Amino acid sequence: MVTLGPRTPDPSAKETQFHMGTITRMLVSGALLSAALSGCSAAQVADSFCGGPPPNFNPVAPQELYPVPSWTKVPDNAPDLVVAYNPSNGPLKTIEITPQGGSADNLGGLLSPPNPLPTPIAQELKPGTPMWAVALPALEAHTTYSVGYTFTNTYCGHSATFTDAMGTFTTI
Repeated sequence: MVTLGPRTPDPSAKETQFHMGTITRMLVSGALLSAALSGCSAAQVADSFCGGPPPNFNPVAPQELYPVPSWTKVPDNAPDLVVAYNPSNGPLKTIEITPQGGSADNLGGLLSPPNPLPTPIAQELKPGTPMWAVALPALEAHTTYSVGYTFTNTYCGHSATFTDAMGTFTTI
């Protein structure tokens, strides 16, 4: 059996701890100084430490069925947008329509789909997904519209808004 004597502190360990603490303070000070010189606000600096906005984590966006995405012969009097959406995916957020060169218009809530369904209509990606209608505003003739699904995620006391593209269509 080997008997070891009392442990003597390693003087280089204290020196290493001192240097690591100094280096950390210098890095944080440098980051704050750099942020201040670049015009960043305290909130922006805090966001960088918080991790910033989360990625788009909406579980499932509605699927545009009518007008068929990219369809170029939509009547300008089309009354409804028809979507496939399963409410078990969570509450529906905002569906918006934006004319080319214009501003977004938030559409209302989900309604029962029209009967009969308008044609042509896209096939739902997941057969059996419930269909819903969303009333369209007055549409302009010969105009391309973008349809999007907008929602807000909250993080670190801030929020970020995301819009998922659902499709486009053009009126006749």
